[in-house]
Amino acid sequence: MAGFLQILCAKLGLVSGLDLAANCREHLPRSLNIFIYVLAEIAIIATDLAEVVGTAIALNILFGIPLLLGVILTVVDVLIVLMAYRPNGPLLIVRIFEGFVGLLVAGTVICFAIELADVSPTTNWGDVFKGFLPSDDVVKGDGLYLSLAILGATVMPHSLYLGSGLVQSRLKDFDQNNGRFSPPVPKINALNIDEINSNNNNNNNNNNNTNSFDISDDEEIVDAPGHIRSPSRESSTRNSTLEKFKRFCGIHNLEDENEEDEVVYKPSLDAINDAMSYTIAELLVSLFTVALFVNAAILIVSGSALSSPMDDDGDGDLESADLFTIHYLLSNRLSKTAGTVFALALLCSGQSAGVVCTLAGQMVSEGFLKWSIPPALRRIMTRAIAITPCIILVVISGREGLSSALNASQVVLSLLLPFVSAPLIYFTCNKKIMRVKIDPILDNSHVHGETGENYELETIFDDSSAFSDTVNPESQNTNLISNQTNNNNSGAVLYKDMSNGPLITITSILIWGFISFLNFWLLFNMAIGKDMPH
Repeated sequence: MAGFLQILCAKLGLVSGLDLAANCREHLPRSLNIFIYVLAEIAIIATDLAEVVGTAIALNILFGIPLLLGVILTVVDVLIVLMAYRPNGPLLIVRIFEGFVGLLVAGTVICFAIELADVSPTTNWGDVFKGFLPSDDVVKGDGLYLSLAILGATVMPHSLYLGSGLVQSRLKDFDQNNGRFSPPVPKINALNIDEINSNNNNNNNNNNNTNSFDISDDEEIVDAPGHIRSPSRESSTRNSTLEKFKRFCGIHNLEDENEEDEVVYKPSLDAINDAMSYTIAELLVSLFTVALFVNAAILIVSGSALSSPMDDDGDGDLESADLFTIHYLLSNRLSKTAGTVFALALLCSGQSAGVVCTLAGQMVSEGFLKWSIPPALRRIMTRAIAITPCIILVVISGREGLSSALNASQVVLSLLLPFVSAPLIYFTCNKKIMRVKIDPILDNSHVHGETGENYELETIFDDSSAFSDTVNPESQNTNLISNQTNNNNSGAVLYKDMSNGPLITITSILIWGFISFLNFWLLFNMAIGKDMPH
């Protein structure tokens, strides 16, 4: 299910050019958009709750750092995102960011591989492989609740927003390397036109004004007799500290980012097809190797450790076992090294997930609300809101209750998944959203069928209001070429339909229905007073 939904996210981001959050803002009613945004923010907070607490526990085990201080230290990953990531930057920046997260994930994989080797002699591998098969144990006792917790930990809502937002840079890279990239078209609306007219009038007035008092940066200003100052010198002295802070936080690129928000880049069809193939292959390989291995290893190591009749409290009651208990049992049953490696794996996974969650939170706020505050401040605010519940939880309950809070956070993620994934399925099935305009020049082979591939092309009269509020100076030339190509359809434009086919649509609905059924079944059990694990 995780792989299927992630592929839909990548497809939406590549074809529409917008991430899932931005598509919600563009195509959903405002009230529904705000509702889903609130749920998405709750999902970000629930995700951060698990990652921050896990990192704090790892720091406590490894270095003896108090839990509260450990939670506060997790804000460091925000600084990493601020310094390293540029959402509209070149592909190299994205690669560096992916490489950093990849190193943390690799560290997690290595640590759990060592743990599996340590617990292998005492593990019944026959029972382990049976655990991969469906059984009635899922609906017995606490099985449904714990299954939903695992589902929420595997198919996280924030990853859907992230998966649809990180793929656009590959499109531009392909077009640049193949000589198909043309400068983006400025976004022109009524406000921009008024500003342009106003600027032109001002320029005319300035040209007609013979008494100009403009002073260059190198000229000196006389404030009073005998008092001469240099504006450039004073300005540089006054703003040097502020500029250093802006440069550190990433605010120095604010103007660039705002400019990029005001332009529209339209990728070629070949770029979309190339990025789609690469992204799907990358997702499947990573999910069915790294993700499957790590998730299975966590359950196997935990199950092996918790088979011990004695916990770190000495009472033998493992119902309330937590991460501290697993560390204690691994250290005592196997070796001190095993316990340390477990804590290192916890630290690496918590940091990698924390960095990714911070980036997803930024995309959610930008996509749903289109905040206009500086990106650095926006990211810090999002992270601060997310870790506040974690700090309160640690202050009030300390170690006690952390295990219940972690399980509850994963269940919350699972409960929110149907609300987040429903727009994704709707968008990818919508033919108006999931279609790509065929450029008769760049995509000439597709128009005339020279590649031998069977493309289903629609001939649709161009309605610019259905797609964008931009004014494209090159659209007139495109329409002229299209008119020459299609003599029977004057003014027609060719599109390639890339929406979900019948099989993908049915599969999407079935997966969404299955997740929703599990969630409603859990809510029903909670409503009738059935006890849930603590």
